[in-house]
Amino acid sequence: MPCRKLLPTIFSKLVGLGCDEASNMTGHQNGLIALLQKEQPSVIVVDCFTHKLELAFKDALKSNSLHEKVVATLLMGLYYFYHNSTVNRSMFKRCSNSLQRKVRIPTRVGGTRWVGHLHRALESVISSYPVIILHLQQVKFVLTFVILSIILVLRT
Repeated sequence: MPCRKLLPTIFSKLVGLGCDEASNMTGHQNGLIALLQKEQPSVIVVDCFTHKLELAFKDALKSNSLHEKVVATLLMGLYYFYHNSTVNRSMFKRCSNSLQRKVRIPTRVGGTRWVGHLHRALESVISSYPVIILHLQQVKFVLTFVILSIILVLRT
């Protein structure tokens, strides 16, 4: 059955709708709710509980200074450290292979499903921790060597 023929059936059975408070949903003229209520005036609209819970969680974390240090500094720093450098990604993969661990490169925090992104980023860092430490130790060694080499060249 074509989709257009199903619409009257769907509208006649529609009882309620749960959604976030975005304007494309709640707009008085062209929002989804307004358009649905034109077809089915008895539609009951409720705020999406999981969306409200996620926003409350995010607001609660904002007042926690540890959150800022972990999310903004550590997780985002690791994400950009690997995301912006093919050399770092390559070395990370080599370290992963040398430790015989299959791990993911740290992922980005944020997005539309913020809690899910935070959870995935934390899982990524926790599961990759030994690989990250090994890679950062190698980077430290290389940087120390480069700095010492520059100092020796400058002294001569």
